[in-house]
Amino acid sequence: MDSENLQSIALQLGAFTRNVMNKLYAQQSQWSRKRTNTKLQSMPNTVLSEVACLAGQAKKFLFWLDREPFNTDEQFKVTRNSVLHLVVQIVQLAQMPSDDLCDV
Repeated sequence: MDSENLQSIALQLGAFTRNVMNKLYAQQSQWSRKRTNTKLQSMPNTVLSEVACLAGQAKKFLFWLDREPFNTDEQFKVTRNSVLHLVVQIVQLAQMPSDDLCDV
C-alpha cells in the first residue's frame, strides 16, 4: 500500500497488539478450565498466527523509524529499541511450551 505512513502503521500495530492480547486472554480462560488433567504442548495456531501478524507489522513500524528524520532523534531510537525488544519477547514466549508459560 503506497499510502501507508507512520501514523497508519502505528495504529495497525496497536490493533495487532490488542488482537494478540485478546487471543491470549481467551486462551487463558480455556487453559484455566482445562487445567485439571490436560496439558497443552504448544500455543494454538490462532495465537501463533496473531503473533506472526504482530511481528510483521512491527517490522514495518521499525522500518519507518530507521528512516530520516526519525533515525537521528534519540527518542525515536529508544522507542524503536523498546518495540523491538518487546516483539522479540512476545515471539519467544509464543514459541515456549505452554507449561513453561505458566511459570513466567
